[in-house]
Amino acid sequence: MSAAGIASPDDVADLSAADWAKLLVMAQRHRLGPLLHWRFGADPAAKGVPKPFIEALAANYDKHSRRAVELQAEVSRIQRIMRENEIPTVFLRGVFLAFHAYRQPGLRPLRDLDVLVPEDQVAEAAQALRTSILRRPGRPADQPALRIDVEFHTRLTDQARRYDPAFDAGTWNRLISRIIAEEEVWYLAPEDQLLHLILHALQDDPRNCHPIVLTDITQLLEQTGVNWIQFWQLAASGNWVAGCWLMLNLARHFYPTLSFQPPDGVELAPLPAELGAVAAILTLGEAQERLDTARQLKLQVRNGPLQFVRELLGQKRRLADVTS
Repeated sequence: MSAAGIASPDDVADLSAADWAKLLVMAQRHRLGPLLHWRFGADPAAKGVPKPFIEALAANYDKHSRRAVELQAEVSRIQRIMRENEIPTVFLRGVFLAFHAYRQPGLRPLRDLDVLVPEDQVAEAAQALRTSILRRPGRPADQPALRIDVEFHTRLTDQARRYDPAFDAGTWNRLISRIIAEEEVWYLAPEDQLLHLILHALQDDPRNCHPIVLTDITQLLEQTGVNWIQFWQLAASGNWVAGCWLMLNLARHFYPTLSFQPPDGVELAPLPAELGAVAAILTLGEAQERLDTARQLKLQVRNGPLQFVRELLGQKRRLADVTS
């Protein structure tokens, strides 16, 4: 629904009040409420959307739009603190997506701020942020600041791997920058961002893989130019080509106009026939449900859903067998 919108009331005529309530809970849980509000357009009631659902989504969008203003100020504050302490800093995932990829910052809610710093300076970065007296710009002195959690990272993949793009000088040499609240803020290059989005969803904690990652991929590709030769070289360096190919195709399943190039000279396994069902398993299953499924299939649980997908593709299991 968030991808295609509603063409007519007939599309949602069979949804009961309980169904709309469940949809609202799901949308808010997966941070899709603002995007749904945006895609419904100016008159969602004419399309059959109930008034309570419309009002709830509008309130959710307003909430995250206000929060985005605070987040911009906090990003600028953190960047300044790190700059003054000579700590190289890269903002990951959501910050670039919200402020430079989505049409409005409020469309991409952020739970916290993820920041990459050199491994030997992570303690210094945390100490600098904790002890700084620099206030968030634009915040009145008599008003308490909105709580925004900051998580410092030293890697771009899970801890189990020896190779990590964060340790590659090329990753840092390719950084791009944008201005936020008069501060130059640094981000991964589009190729590195795309790879990191996919790896974060599939390689790390299974709970990181949510429906919003498919929209993130789509928005990133629509708003930035990706050097596909370089991207696939980066993916091949960590044996991540299969997972990247799958995620790109899952995104295109819901956003058919999405365009990307396949890797050259690589024999790719056939994609599952039911991409929508695979996406549901990867993004909507509860964490314990995913882990239980992985154990039933005798997979390496610590590798997360990607190992399940490799098993699915490598052994050509029928989807009915996997989900039964």
